[in-house]
Amino acid sequence: MALILSIETATRICSVALHQDGQLLSFRESDDENAHATNLTKFIEQVLSESSVAINELSAVAVAIGPGSYTGLRIGLSTAKGICFALDKPLITFSTLDALLHEAQLLRSDFTTYVATLDARRLEIYRRMKCIDSSDYSNIEAHILDERSFEEELTRGQVLFVGDAALKTVESINNKHAKMIELLPSAKIMGALAYERYKQNAFSDLAYSEPFYLKEAAAKVKKHNFFD
Repeated sequence: MALILSIETATRICSVALHQDGQLLSFRESDDENAHATNLTKFIEQVLSESSVAINELSAVAVAIGPGSYTGLRIGLSTAKGICFALDKPLITFSTLDALLHEAQLLRSDFTTYVATLDARRLEIYRRMKCIDSSDYSNIEAHILDERSFEEELTRGQVLFVGDAALKTVESINNKHAKMIELLPSAKIMGALAYERYKQNAFSDLAYSEPFYLKEAAAKVKKHNFFD
């Protein structure tokens, strides 16, 4: 039995969930301003208490490491690392975009391409893609939306967009093959992927794990588009 505490603080939403073998036991979430600093430890205590689980009974802690909010990512990762250090538990890290892609494919299996998105600002998004005819995921990258965005993927079939920039993306593209479902960054969708990583012993180094800000990549994209 694997009890995994999941923490998601990459966006404005602060959420914590407890899963047992990938199945959700308890969950807390808030999008209040400054929710990460004020609610994170409280949410952890609440999900454990609600499930009658002592913190030392945890098998691992999973945390989303970005891209996303600088402050949120730092708070989430430092909290997860603190628990793991104190209890000698393994740390599981992955991108918020990976969790979104994994959950999207579990919910819907009828699309040619899946795209996880996070809102950056204005017409900029962070994205990662998975095509069903490939075992590989695209790189995580910053992208500025225009009418030709995802043109190649849309010519091959229907594309499912998820994440908090999905609506903005679909409206910008205005293509009949571009679809979306309401699937937002949240700790409650991290359980299945975290459990897979746990079974594979795919743990992260406590000392060297860092937030993935994607700051440099975003700057390069903006510079390229400016001079074009």
